[in-house]
Amino acid sequence: MASHLFLDDSYPEVLADIARTIHERLMEDPRIKLAHPIAAEVAMSVAEHVRKNIGGVATYIPRGMSYELTMRDREMWADFKGDNYNELARKYDITEMRARQIITQASRADKARRQHSLFETNT
Repeated sequence: MASHLFLDDSYPEVLADIARTIHERLMEDPRIKLAHPIAAEVAMSVAEHVRKNIGGVATYIPRGMSYELTMRDREMWADFKGDNYNELARKYDITEMRARQIITQASRADKARRQHSLFETNT
């Protein structure tokens, strides 16, 4: 099975990168069972959609580090069992102190979501 996406040399480099990235993801995800030609077609279709809808605009694509960290923190909260700070620290490659800080923040946020203030008014 071919795993590369072949593009015309005249196709814009940024769009080619987008198409290749999409194609790579479609081919590597075991939940997505697409034949190479169909994955290539989908990747090109998405790249063309981006070209037609965002083309001509200087676009910065952020790495999303804070988003990833937020996702990690939510995952840590889900993995928290009440006393497994050391285990979380090892799993997420952080110090135990940082794991405690993250769990404390997540606990407060969870409590705030579930518990309404006694002084809150709904007007």
